[in-house]
Amino acid sequence: MQVGISFLGSPADAFTLAREAEAAGADCFTAGEADHPAAATALAAALATTRLEVGTTVSLAFARSPTAAAMEAWGLASAAPGRCFYGLGPQVRQVIERRFSAAFDPPVARMSEYGEIVRRVLAACRGEQPEPFEGRLYQVSQFSFHAVGEPEIPAPPLYLGAVGPQMTALAAREFDGFVGHGLATPAYLEETVRPAVGDLPVTTAVMASLGDDLDAARYTARRLVAFYGTTPAYEPIFEIEGLAELPPRLRALFRERRMDEMIELVDDEIAARFVLTGTPDRIADQLERYRGLADRVVLGGVGVGSTREHVLDNTRRIMEVCRAYRGRHPA
Repeated sequence: MQVGISFLGSPADAFTLAREAEAAGADCFTAGEADHPAAATALAAALATTRLEVGTTVSLAFARSPTAAAMEAWGLASAAPGRCFYGLGPQVRQVIERRFSAAFDPPVARMSEYGEIVRRVLAACRGEQPEPFEGRLYQVSQFSFHAVGEPEIPAPPLYLGAVGPQMTALAAREFDGFVGHGLATPAYLEETVRPAVGDLPVTTAVMASLGDDLDAARYTARRLVAFYGTTPAYEPIFEIEGLAELPPRLRALFRERRMDEMIELVDDEIAARFVLTGTPDRIADQLERYRGLADRVVLGGVGVGSTREHVLDNTRRIMEVCRAYRGRHPA
């Protein structure tokens, strides 16, 4: 099992952090997309390293055209040939429509067409001549800007981030790998994801909160679960954990901006199911929960609502988790 970093911070920090992560024995450095573009962050990591696998976990598909996404993926492949992947995800309707003013429905059919176009653009980048794409939602007839193909560069694998059963089934049918959300617990991976995707490579984000002050780290963990728990799309994960009643209660408080009460609903025991806290050695031991369920575990999660200094400190502590894990399990 590979272990690495899932980074939500700035591309400006990714170059240095990826180099440090490689020296610490991490296997991979991936970039999520919240306030910074995932592909730019992953590209900075690629240029800083020679061994690490780099990728996006995930780039928001519907926020950009499939051709633009494919261009990002090709840029990453050019910088790190053979050691990168491009992960796409649908996000949720509210974010796509309200933040990006883009179309969301129908998400599964849209993602299916989207992935096919990305593949055709990547094929064109390698010098092939794909047929025009005429779908219900997308139509693309020009796949390159008359560039000379580069067949020596392998196309990056395309992964799909998914939670619901239909999108997970799409990942199994049409993509090269599956990306699990940071909330995805071992129980959810075992009971829902693996039966659906079979032997498809599984990369899962795992939220981790580290620090010298354990109480503060646990508070951050509770805040993360309270925040993500308001999203209806993630309810299947809470149901697997026997917490089906929690997301509606969190949403009711969120509508009234009662954040302190939201965090109070998530006690330390609940938070521990979703977020790893403790010393690097302790978290390295807890990663055994994912063995056999995930091929790659990327630790992160502290980003939303955190200062840059907190994100950097947490990321460097995660590097110590990678070092401790590799000490137990040499590559």
